[in-house]
Amino acid sequence: MESDTTIRRLKGLGTPNSVSQVNNVSRSSHGGNGYNSDPKKKPEVNLFLLREGVGASLVFVFILVLWVLVHLSLQQLVIGKSSGEFNAVRARRHLESITSVGPRPVGSPENEVLTVAYLLEQIKHIQAEVAAAGNPHRLSVDVQRPTGSFSIDFLGGFTSFYDRVTNVAVKLEPEAGASHLMLANCHFDTVANSPGASDDAVSCAVMLEVLHSLANLSTPLRHGVVFLFNGAEENVLQASHGFITQHPWAKQVRAFINLEAAGVGGKEVVFQTGPENPWLVQAYVHAAMHPFASVVGQEVFQSGIIPSDTDFRIYRDFGNIPGIDLAFIENGFIYHTNYDTADRILTDSIQRAGDNILAVLKHLVSPSIPVDFTLVSKEDTVWGTVKLTFSVTGPSHMTLYLLPHPGARLVSWSLGDGTPPFDVSGEYFVFYSHGLDAPAWGFWIEIQPPKEPDPSGPGGVVSVAVSSHYFFGPDQRTEQMDALLRRFPSWAFPSSWVSTYTMYRY
Repeated sequence: MESDTTIRRLKGLGTPNSVSQVNNVSRSSHGGNGYNSDPKKKPEVNLFLLREGVGASLVFVFILVLWVLVHLSLQQLVIGKSSGEFNAVRARRHLESITSVGPRPVGSPENEVLTVAYLLEQIKHIQAEVAAAGNPHRLSVDVQRPTGSFSIDFLGGFTSFYDRVTNVAVKLEPEAGASHLMLANCHFDTVANSPGASDDAVSCAVMLEVLHSLANLSTPLRHGVVFLFNGAEENVLQASHGFITQHPWAKQVRAFINLEAAGVGGKEVVFQTGPENPWLVQAYVHAAMHPFASVVGQEVFQSGIIPSDTDFRIYRDFGNIPGIDLAFIENGFIYHTNYDTADRILTDSIQRAGDNILAVLKHLVSPSIPVDFTLVSKEDTVWGTVKLTFSVTGPSHMTLYLLPHPGARLVSWSLGDGTPPFDVSGEYFVFYSHGLDAPAWGFWIEIQPPKEPDPSGPGGVVSVAVSSHYFFGPDQRTEQMDALLRRFPSWAFPSSWVSTYTMYRY
């Protein structure tokens, strides 16, 4: 190894006297303290040291302020009131039971026998509750022990082979079944010398309680959820590969949420999303009770600077499905150590994570709110017209169609400048879109009724239709749409979405 110190040797060109002369010259040009005696040089050295000192101080202050801000943010675990649907106390009991067996590396009895037995016991209790309550759900359990291999570009690249690792998969779906599934993933294995409370037993505890909450809903789900408790993540993502490439349920998975840890406790942060499919991020922003995300986290993590990876990579690269990667990030210095214990995870951290995961999954798999087209009021004006006021809620993109009946005329409305544009055919189209958390769309139209209604024509004075367009999310696809798309050749790139159309007469 090269040293940071450089040694210069002066080779004499003549007799030893010449060396002495050189040394004398050297001594004559320096003071006794080794610095240049030229007073003109001192300010330059001092100014250089001053600049470096100021720069170092500013960097230190910046890092200190950033650390304080992040630390304060991490202390604010639960912002606002919890919904009460997620029971963090029960989830903590799961956490303590899972970690009580100690480290759970792949192949150990603690992993393959004790933890699997505990998970199956808790799932059986949930199944019994669903059956006793008569809830409109079906719960299926499968213990998968896949064998396989794959190559991965991680830590320089290598090939991973696994033989009969363990997955505990639970599918919650409507009684009639589901064509589309969401995947929630955690792992119960650990590194060799850690009880793995945060990485990743707390995520499994959260998932057990989220499963309990969803299974006890009295309203049926629209789509299904697979809760995957995988037993071989620390062995470089093996169990997740076994599920997504071999399990029959994997073909129905449309998106996933991965629960991980890069620290112990604190807030869970969204640090990876995609690929593409912004609807999943929009769903998180819209539904999560305590959203917390970092775009910088994704750039840093995927750059390879951090020598770590999660099951997110497997689902993205081998499953070709979009997802969200969340991780606890506080106290990273005790991550993967024997100090990663349950007592270091606050109940508020569990409550926060559970509130978020439950709300996002409910948003994604619960029945979509249909288009609600409501006639708020009908008023006969003093000048002989009929004023109709409407309220509309629905997806982010809708089209309104108006057709006054024969003899009737649209004279004004609340849109634009109030004057409907002239149309020879008498038909009017309005395109509408909204962002997140937009209120109901309210508008009114004013119709001049016909002087003599046509008895053979349609009843009322106007036909109003609304067409809804589902450009993203699970409603973008249906079985009929998938069947149609399969008829296109492989080289085609069809642009597709689902639309609905409903007409009313007033």
